[in-house]
Parts: sequence; C-alpha cells; structure tokens
Amino acid sequence: MGSFLLTAVGIAFAVQAPQATVVGTVRASESGEPLAGAVVALTDLDRAALTDSFGRYAFPDVPPGPQHLTVRSIGYAVRTLHALVPPEGELQINIALRPDPVSLAGIEVRVTVPVRGVESGASAAFLDRGISVAAVRSHPLLAEPDVFQALGGGHVVVSPESPSGVHIRGGSSDQTAYLLDGIPVFSPYHAAGVFSAWNPDALSMLTLSSTSPSPVFLESLSGTVAAVTRTPGSQFRAQGGVSTTQARVTVDGPLGVAGAGYLLSLRSGFPGVVAPRDEPSYVTGETGDWLASIEAPAFGGRMRFLGYDNENKIDAAAVEAPDATGPESGRNVFEWRSRSMGAEWTRAISSVSVRFRGWRATGAAGAIWAAENGSPTNMTAARRDEGLLAVVERSASRATTVAGVRVERTRTTYRVKSGSGDRPSLAMGARTPVATAFIQHARGIAPRTEAELMASLATAAGDVLLGPRVQLRWKPSELLAFSGSYARLHQFAQSLRNAESVVGNIFPVDLYLGA
Repeated sequence: MGSFLLTAVGIAFAVQAPQATVVGTVRASESGEPLAGAVVALTDLDRAALTDSFGRYAFPDVPPGPQHLTVRSIGYAVRTLHALVPPEGELQINIALRPDPVSLAGIEVRVTVPVRGVESGASAAFLDRGISVAAVRSHPLLAEPDVFQALGGGHVVVSPESPSGVHIRGGSSDQTAYLLDGIPVFSPYHAAGVFSAWNPDALSMLTLSSTSPSPVFLESLSGTVAAVTRTPGSQFRAQGGVSTTQARVTVDGPLGVAGAGYLLSLRSGFPGVVAPRDEPSYVTGETGDWLASIEAPAFGGRMRFLGYDNENKIDAAAVEAPDATGPESGRNVFEWRSRSMGAEWTRAISSVSVRFRGWRATGAAGAIWAAENGSPTNMTAARRDEGLLAVVERSASRATTVAGVRVERTRTTYRVKSGSGDRPSLAMGARTPVATAFIQHARGIAPRTEAELMASLATAAGDVLLGPRVQLRWKPSELLAFSGSYARLHQFAQSLRNAESVVGNIFPVDLYLGA
C-alpha cells in the first residue's frame, strides 16, 4: 500500500514538472521576409502550428529529448530539423526556407458555343424547343441571322426559296400562330425570301410549341412560334448592321422612372435600289419593319407596351399592251402590311402570377394583275383582330396550374375586282366573335414522368366547342425522352391563299377569311 502511494505521488510530481517551450520565426532565405501561414509541425508529437503575420510560432509544454521539426509553406521547399529539447526553459529555432515554386498545370477556359435548340438556356425540349438569338447568329447555313429560317429542320419545314410560311408537321402556314411578347402577328414575312420580318437584334429568345400548343393562343392547329423582345438595359445601347439586302438599327436604354426602359428597332430592305428607273423589266419594291417596346413598373407589377409594323411592296415584271400606240406597259404590283399593338400587365404574388393582356392585330394585302387588254384585276384582303386575355398561374414544387379567359373578335374581308367595273366580281367577309375559357394542369407523376391535362370551352357563331388535350412525357435517361399527346383544336379563320401558287414566292401573305 505504501509503495503504491509513493508511485502515485511520483507520477503527479512528474506531470506537474515544468517543461520547455519551442519558439521561433520562419523567413524566406533570399529576402528575409517573414512567412505568414507557414505550417510548423512537431511530427513525433503530432502537433502543428501556423505562423502569424510576423512569421512567429510557439509550442508550449514540449517534453525533453530529441524531436523532429518540419516546416512547410506553399512556394518553398519543405525543411526538417532535428532538435534536442531541454528539460525546461525556452528553445528558439529560427528557420529560413528556400524558394521552390510550384508548377501548376495549365487551365484552358472555353466559352460555351450556342447550338440551336440545345443551349442550356432553352426552357423547352425537342420537339418543343427554344432557341436563343445567340444560337441564331451562329447558324452555319445562314448568311444573316434569321429567326424563322433557323427553326427549319426535323418536323419544321421552311420554304428554302421564300418565307411563305413555317410548316409544322405538314400543317399549312395559316395553322401556325406567331406571337411577339404574346401579341399576335399576321403574315410576318418579307418578299422573295430575303429576310423575315422580325429583326433578330431586337429579340432575345424564340420558342416553338408544337407537341402541346399553347393554351393562350387556341387557334394554332399545328404550333406556335413565340418571340420575346430583349429587356432594355440600364445604359443606352445601340446595335445595327448594313448588308446587301438590308440596313437595321436597334437602340435601348432606361426611361425616366427607375426600372423603366425602352427598345426601338428599325429595318429597311434594298430591293430595286440598283435597278434603272426607266427599265420596266426590273423588279422593284420596298420592304421594312419597325418594333417598339416600353417596360415600366406599375400597380405592384410590371407593364409592357408593344408596337410592331411591317410593310412590303413588289413591283414585278411588265407586260406590253398590244392595243397601245407606244411602248406602254402595265405592272404586277403586290402589297401587304402587318401591324400589331398591345399591352400586358403581370404581377407575381408568392407562388401565383396574374397576367392581363389586350391587343389589336391587323393584316392587309392587295395585288394588281396587269392584263393585255389594259384592264387590271385588283384583289384586296384584310383581317383585324381585337382581344383581351386574363390568366392566373399557380406553381408548386411538382405541379403547375394555368386558368384563363380569352375574348376576341375577328373581322375579315376579301374582294376581287376585274376590269373597269365599279362592283367587285367577288366579295366575301365575316365577323367572328369568340369567347374561350381554359384550364391546364401539369404535374410530375413519377421521378421521370410528367402529365399535362387541359380543357377549353369556346363559343363561336352560336356553337359551343370543347377542346380537350392531354400529354404524357417520360424521360428514362438524359439522352432519351418519349412523349405522346392528344389534342382537339379549332380554327376560326382560314387562309384563301393557294399554297401551290408560284406567286407565293414573292407574295407570301395569308389571305384570311373568318369561318
């Protein structure tokens, strides 16, 4: 018992006995500058410390005897020293490190190349797909950026020699809807395939909805082509270009109130610029379009105004009048114009967003066919739509519900006048008011499976028309996706243009008549 107590007392005195402290400074050998953040380690005791801003370190309570001291710092060679620590007191060890630069492998940074339809910013998947204007500009087959021509491929066919329409899954041109910031546009084409009537400098994104047409625009039997204008910048910006076919300029910037901005785009084509004025066999004409947009905060949300206009004129080859005494000639003249005006107010409240939109869209066309007897044939056609839309959208983690009401009125006229008489030989017209209520619900029913259900109820000409839609999408892997859809749709205005006519190459306009 007594020996056990003596041993315990001895151990206690040994633990409480004073021990040495190891201190020092770490510096660079060439410059003598202190090295901050160097790692100093007593490897035998598994203890480490970092040097301070003056290069100093300290290890208190180091047991006596031989110890190994290792110092590391990025950009310097590792150094290990052998030290004999005294039983007590302070042992100072100052260390100088030799520079030893670290060789790092080169880092190559590459910009993501936008590829049409597959850029990371696209919100829609093929067949429904999105394409940025950056991708349009990088299209390898286009001499100039053209948002319609860039959509061609797969189930989308664009006439290679004229912009006579975007044909989706074999549908005719009037079965495709065109929207600018949600506002309908009729016949958005220029003449002879030179360029489409939407200036790419003013746009940021283009989306194509075909497998599941947009519920907001119910008359698109084959699909919807929707463009979004650029958001005005916080500083004035200007962009433009001049080529052999067109001159264009786009400006945008802030406008007065904080958060408000404007965008203005102007374009003009050059057909007939180099043609002699007195040479009747040359094709002359005019093409041009403009777009204006204003955005501003309003009533807790955001208000946007849009104006768009394009006009075209082609003065085609002449025919000689045999009964004329001189070299008098007639001309074949084709003119058409599209104009759209609209306003939209949106507001998001938590997971619910509200949108109100109103618009007026018009399209007018005319043609004068020269005749050998000197009595030309005149054709005129016009369409004017006015509408209002109210939409409420609610988003959850795995589901989205959209409900809305759309009210619109379509007025169409079509007249043909032959010879010198006052009365037209053919005259047709229609007024078609349509009111529609719709609801759409999309939900993820499995980790890689989504379902979308929609129903619409439209009233037109005294009839009630039901339009059910359903779509199922399954993506078993990142490289493979399946989708199937069913839709019953209705069209309330149809084009009278003969799609097989060669005149469509220079007169690519839909001549609508209300049904």
